Amino acid sequence: MTIEKYSFLLPPLSSEEFETLRLSIEAEGVREPIWVDESGNILDGHHRRKIAPDAPVRVREGLTEAGKKALNWSKWNEV
Repeated sequence: MTIEKYSFLLPPLSSEEFETLRLSIEAEGVREPIWVDESGNILDGHHRRKIAPDAPVRVREGLTEAGKKALNWSKWNEV
């Protein structure tokens, strides 16, 4: 699984945000799967993957490059 291909699209988490996410995952588990394309590139869930390498993974097949970037951006805007 490629972690970094689409990670540049979003602003990085601050140390505090990363720690908050880590504590949340530790307490509640991973609530949202890691979304990947058919090549294993992470579209959404870069930080979850770093914190919980065994988190559930879901594949989104057939997306164009624009669709992959849109999915990445739309998931971030849900927060």
